[in-house]
Amino acid sequence: MRTLYLFTRTGCVNCPAAELMVEEAIQEESCKAVVKIIDADCINESLQYELLENQMFIFAVPTIIVRDEGKMKLVSSGNLPTKAALRKAVGG
Repeated sequence: MRTLYLFTRTGCVNCPAAELMVEEAIQEESCKAVVKIIDADCINESLQYELLENQMFIFAVPTIIVRDEGKMKLVSSGNLPTKAALRKAVGG
């Protein structure tokens, strides 16, 4: 199953809007995807390892990463993605 990770941080001015965009993009697509919203300051060890293994680094928030079939792909980092970019990321 495809997983969309949204990394946020308390006090981030763009993170609430990113959360809304992610929810809208998932609802609009017919694909099945799990959304996980993660505090960038509290990433668990197994996810940290998986990010490192895929050479993904969280430098800014909001950051959106999609994992599909064990591979991770960066959608956006530090800014709000377009709805088209989100749809493409979760749609296939």
